[in-house]
Amino acid sequence: MIFHCAVKVVSRSTGRSAPASAAYRAGEKIINERDGVTHDFTAKRGITHTEIILPKDELPITRSELWNLAERTETRGNSTVAREWEIALPSELSEADRLQLARDFSAELIKRYGVAVDLCIHAPSQTGDERNFHAHILTATRKFENGKLTDKTRVLDSKATGSNEVTAMRKFLADRCNAFAFASGLTERVDARSLAAQGIDRPATKHLGKRDTQRERRGKATVRGNFNREIKVVKKMSENLEHRKATLAEMAVLTETLNRKEAELATLANEIAPPMPPIAPPNDCRQNWLNATTVAAENGDADALEKLRRRAFAIAKERAADYRGNGRIEATTKAHCGEIIYRVNDEIVRDNRDNFSVTATASSATLAMTLKIARQRFGECLSLTGDDEFKRQCVEAAVAANLKITFADAELEARRLALLADKKSEKPRLENLITANEKSAIFDQLRRRGQQNIRAAAEKRERQEAKRTRERERREIELKAERSRGGRSR
Repeated sequence: MIFHCAVKVVSRSTGRSAPASAAYRAGEKIINERDGVTHDFTAKRGITHTEIILPKDELPITRSELWNLAERTETRGNSTVAREWEIALPSELSEADRLQLARDFSAELIKRYGVAVDLCIHAPSQTGDERNFHAHILTATRKFENGKLTDKTRVLDSKATGSNEVTAMRKFLADRCNAFAFASGLTERVDARSLAAQGIDRPATKHLGKRDTQRERRGKATVRGNFNREIKVVKKMSENLEHRKATLAEMAVLTETLNRKEAELATLANEIAPPMPPIAPPNDCRQNWLNATTVAAENGDADALEKLRRRAFAIAKERAADYRGNGRIEATTKAHCGEIIYRVNDEIVRDNRDNFSVTATASSATLAMTLKIARQRFGECLSLTGDDEFKRQCVEAAVAANLKITFADAELEARRLALLADKKSEKPRLENLITANEKSAIFDQLRRRGQQNIRAAAEKRERQEAKRTRERERREIELKAERSRGGRSR
């Protein structure tokens, strides 16, 4: 929703009058009895509602009578004859709610200051923003009592109290907008405070005004229009960033909830169906068969040797299936000892059931795969044997592959934790870095463009002043020439 609430004065010192202002805003024809000028704006379009609202128990008065009374009451040549409140009416509200919102604001003006109110509601123009429903609320600068304009509303004129009064009316309007939004089921809210007071780190847009608005509608860019467009780009980027942050936060909450539910389900499953006990070791009959077959194979029995080989290959296949990595694994066996050999990336890893062994020149990828297989076989806490260089390479491979393992050796575990801490500290925060750079670049660009606009405006003023100076000098020279010609003729 859009929030806007501004107050302006209608003063004779700027060539304006109350009848002219009222006629334009209401789209009517009013004669200014003070100077006899007729102000006819009956051809104006887009005016959806007009009415005069008076304090309680006052007799009705027409628009022409009210504003000619204001002109007669103010006698000085530079008098302020009227005060205008311009407010935005949210397009998200219904037409009836927008009208009631404008009437509530008018009633508050009457309650606080005792003035007569001329309310006019305008619809968006065909070439402007389609959300621009707004109201012009014109009031006199004096209280309206018994059909006359009496005391001045000094509380609005004083520098000591005027700002506080405007702030109070802005807050009243924001509260009423939010109340209507809540009643309509809308989630958006408005805030009468400045962006800085709200903690929003971006410049505010500037009001275009009548002249710049007309230029923009004709397709001519203005300084304020360009500034507002750049601010809208910054606002859109900030909204996208906040949306991404909210999405990340929501994903983190969902992940935490999912992990908690999985843990609860695992606990519940263990309570309903306890884990199966470990498989019992082979019975004596199977062990006796294995021993007898091994003896027969050693004595040269080809059938016994083939049975041992098929059994070894089956065991190797089961062990290889336990590891689901990206590397290519080929398992072979030696006939008598049952040792399994994995070929990983053309390097050999020996599986002796109770331990794994690799060559001293094994690559980091091979070491990582071997550690992952060992973790699946023996659990997260592993023991290493070999020289110091080999142990160091294993620790670095585990950290690089983000393996969730620990080492039984306290020195190796301390080194793993130190490498892990260094890795986390060096991880760049890309999102925050990119966001900071983007914001800095955008604000630098805005400052540069603002400075360029200021310089351009100053140069334009200098050129205009120089032009006026040359014109004044030319006129003085012509005047002197005319005077000299006149003297010679006499």
